[in-house]
Amino acid sequence: MLKLLKEQAAFTLIELLLTLSISCMILLITPRLQPFLFPMYDQNGMNVFEWNVFLKQAEIEFREARSLEKESTQLQLRSQTNELITYRMNGMRLIRQINNSGYEILLQNIRSATFESHGNRLAITVVDVKNKIYTRVITRFHGVERE
Repeated sequence: MLKLLKEQAAFTLIELLLTLSISCMILLITPRLQPFLFPMYDQNGMNVFEWNVFLKQAEIEFREARSLEKESTQLQLRSQTNELITYRMNGMRLIRQINNSGYEILLQNIRSATFESHGNRLAITVVDVKNKIYTRVITRFHGVERE
């Protein structure tokens, strides 16, 4: 019986610990490699997620605005609480300011952003660094005063 047990091959405790440690190392490294293996967006172009978030925010603020003043590359909205909300280009970024203090980066890697207002509609056109054009028209249910 003792001879039969010695002939059987089995894993030793050291082999088991070594295998477990290598497995843990692989599992710890895998999440760090994910951006290289599966990129979420093009590094050189505009992020589509940022575009969608920007549109939702602009839609809410345009619909709740009391008045509107626009230039070709700048949009100013006056909110119901009398805050001045400004969207404008800053280098290759579109930023948002409230009462001309500080700023929030909305879109990055863009060449231009234009705003066109026609009654109760606001057309936003953005061109990214790869010359891809993004356009959206936001509609509100009543007119807006122009300053």
